[in-house]
Amino acid sequence: MVHISASLLAADFARLGEEVQRAEIAGVDSFHFDMMDGHYVPNLALTPDHLKALRAYSHLPFHTHLELANPDNFLSILNFMQVDMIIVQWDTLMDPVQTFDRIRSQNIKVGLGLNPDDAVENAARYFPDIDLLLLLGVYPGFGGQVMQPGTTEKIASTKRKNSY
Repeated sequence: MVHISASLLAADFARLGEEVQRAEIAGVDSFHFDMMDGHYVPNLALTPDHLKALRAYSHLPFHTHLELANPDNFLSILNFMQVDMIIVQWDTLMDPVQTFDRIRSQNIKVGLGLNPDDAVENAARYFPDIDLLLLLGVYPGFGGQVMQPGTTEKIASTKRKNSY
C-alpha cells in the first residue's frame, strides 16, 4: 500500500494553511509534522500551536514526528491538538512500551522512527506494538539532505523480514 504523507518542513511558514490545502488538493493521504526542540536536533520546528491552527485547514490525518530529547514530557498536550499519530525516535526512548502505552491511552496511533545508523534488529521486538515504522533516509533536524547510502536496501530488507 502506498501512503503519501506531506512534510511541512519545507513549506512556506508564512502560508502554512494555504500549503496544507494545496497538498490536500494534490492528493496527499496525511500530513507529517516535524516537531524539533533544539536539543535532540539543533533546529526548532513546528509547535503544538501550529497544529492547532492548521487543523481547521484539513481533516486528513496529522502525523507528528517528535524530534525531541524527551518525548514523554510532551505527550500529554498532543491529544488536544487532534493528532492522529505520534512518531517517536527510537534513540530517545527510556521505556518504549511505557511510551507507546501513553500514546495509545490517548487514542492516538504509534509510530517509531529509526535514524539511518540505528540497527533495525534492535527495535524489531517492538514492531508488533506500533502502527508505523519510519526508516529515516536522512538524519533528523535538517531539510534538504541527500539520502544516506543504503536506505532503499534497508527499507526493502526490513519489509521482507517483517511482512505479517
